[in-house]
Amino acid sequence: EPRREWSYAGETCSLCSCDDCGGWVSHPLPSPAALAKLYGEDFNYGWYRDHYPAKMADSLIRLLQYRRLGYIPRRDARILDFGGGLGYFSRAARLLGYDARTEDPAMTGAHVSGAFDVVVCHHVLEHAPRPEEILDTVRSLLAPGGTLILAVPNAASAGYQARGADFVWSQPPFVHIPHFTARGLGALLAREGWTIEAE
Repeated sequence: EPRREWSYAGETCSLCSCDDCGGWVSHPLPSPAALAKLYGEDFNYGWYRDHYPAKMADSLIRLLQYRRLGYIPRRDARILDFGGGLGYFSRAARLLGYDARTEDPAMTGAHVSGAFDVVVCHHVLEHAPRPEEILDTVRSLLAPGGTLILAVPNAASAGYQARGADFVWSQPPFVHIPHFTARGLGALLAREGWTIEAE
């Protein structure tokens, strides 16, 4: 979207596309100060509170799918929902008997420690100006042989293709910063030394 610009907190960004993977990224990257203002003052956390029952139901469905697919192989697995906001995913996991917790640095400012069998990052990487830093943090929290489960909006989806930057899941350039395709996310994970088991 080279002809479009968005402004927030005194900064102006546009979107650049990658000819190789088809993804997008905000350019220039928003500053830490702009992102601190966004998540500290202006982000609509109320939407998540208002939709808590639906998010809980979605979390239970995802957990059952992950268990069926073998992504959470043991009933005693320790699960960390990293970047999980209000904690509906870890609450759903506890309802199913897992030792689970949520850690969201954007909301709490705290940093968790320990070794987890599974770390879940649902819609986290697209908020990060440098997603490799999130992946480094997650790696430090995983037990040897642990599993990372990622979900991000798909920049190659029909919604993105039809609506571009106006697609509801796009939210450029300050809320969603990188916009991943499967190819782009796979390339990032490969560069960071992750083994992809399923897409």
